[in-house]
Amino acid sequence: MIRIRKVAVIATATTVAITGAVVILTMMILAFLSTMFGGVGMMGMPLGAGLALILAPILYAAFVWLATALICVAYNAAASLTGGIGFRVERDDLLAPVAGTEEPPAASI
Repeated sequence: MIRIRKVAVIATATTVAITGAVVILTMMILAFLSTMFGGVGMMGMPLGAGLALILAPILYAAFVWLATALICVAYNAAASLTGGIGFRVERDDLLAPVAGTEEPPAASI
């Protein structure tokens, strides 16, 4: 069994924030395009739609980064008390082993 005993706070929060920003940017582009052909821009003004297209991914990424960082800190605190989350993994012989993940040799009796 492998246990997650610590989560890299900055790396995890940054990765989740970037992923979230891409998601919200995609949604904002679709919303922007739909308002272009619908006649009325977001909040009734075309400039608002363009500004939202720029600001929404940045603000969303900042909030998601902060939330993820807080979750990582909370997880690290809980994992230090409980030992972390345990899960089983299967070895895929098609993939090269990652350094440090090889199983130790079986003990002979």
